[in-house]
Amino acid sequence: MASMKENPYVLTGPLDLRNCDVARYLPYLSDDEHEKQQRFRTQALQDHYVLSRGILRETLGQALGRAPERLTFAYGEHGKPYLPDRGIEFNLSHSHDYLLIGLSDQPIGVDVEHERASLEPMSLAQRFFADSEIAWLESLPESDVLRGFYQLWVCKEAVIKAIGVGLNASLKDIEIAIEDGPARLLNTPENGEGLCVQLIDAPVGYHAAVCFTHRF
Repeated sequence: MASMKENPYVLTGPLDLRNCDVARYLPYLSDDEHEKQQRFRTQALQDHYVLSRGILRETLGQALGRAPERLTFAYGEHGKPYLPDRGIEFNLSHSHDYLLIGLSDQPIGVDVEHERASLEPMSLAQRFFADSEIAWLESLPESDVLRGFYQLWVCKEAVIKAIGVGLNASLKDIEIAIEDGPARLLNTPENGEGLCVQLIDAPVGYHAAVCFTHRF
């Protein structure tokens, strides 16, 4: 695994229920994770949860040299999981059949979204985006608006997850610029100083981003 002292480590991959041995990951999960698994209504959702948590534990275990089932998570004020006194930060996101995990020695957030063609991007943008972001979307050809919306959305979500404030942060308070090249973070809520955000290559139909502490 690459050193996290210079750059975050990002793992991406499919959650393919047809080709994954879900049972292999069951022993990794804690009692409370097994309880949460059972609360999902369908077997497919339960299996997705087991895979995502199992792969997260396996990835963290490899990074720390510990058995996946021996890792104990704690949870922050807004529900973000962390490993006490382990010197590693992590974040996980999955959407539809795709998984994204970020590891760093500093706060990190990741987000992946599966594109829905039926989404009304401008209606949602008016509710959640800053004026400059709305103006950028309005400047795009109609065929690019949905892609632009998702690029902004995953960047904003990654920032919120890096800060660890959950739903208490307003997406309007996080301002992203993409129009002239790589994504740039123009404005963040409290506790967002020193962060940068990057779009990540994802399969067709998906959009993904990572937010981490910039190395000056």
